[in-house]
Amino acid sequence: MSLHKFGRAGLIGLLFAVTHGIRTAAANDLAKEIGDSDEARYGARIDTDGWVHFVVYSPDAAEVSLVLFDQPAATTPVDVVPMKKAGDDWKIRIKGPHVGSGLLYMYRAKGLQQAQTS
Repeated sequence: MSLHKFGRAGLIGLLFAVTHGIRTAAANDLAKEIGDSDEARYGARIDTDGWVHFVVYSPDAAEVSLVLFDQPAATTPVDVVPMKKAGDDWKIRIKGPHVGSGLLYMYRAKGLQQAQTS
């Protein structure tokens, strides 16, 4: 499945693979290394050092997490990685023995609460 089919609004709440195929991993064996991303393109990108960069547009979110799964039918994630806000985007990069092509993920966003006026 290609990530290029999805627009910015279609990314949040979808579960899909980084590129093609499915990888399996033992529970809690995915994001062994986590770091800041300087990637500007939306979606998931694998760099030459094996890091996978995730970038999602969500200007009104109070927080966004990268939720990782080890099986297509899984209902419980094996890892939840908080993303960092950078302008209107949220970014993170991860690396691990089972992180790469075929990684199953989704974004989970929590919205901002509007202040009530009297």
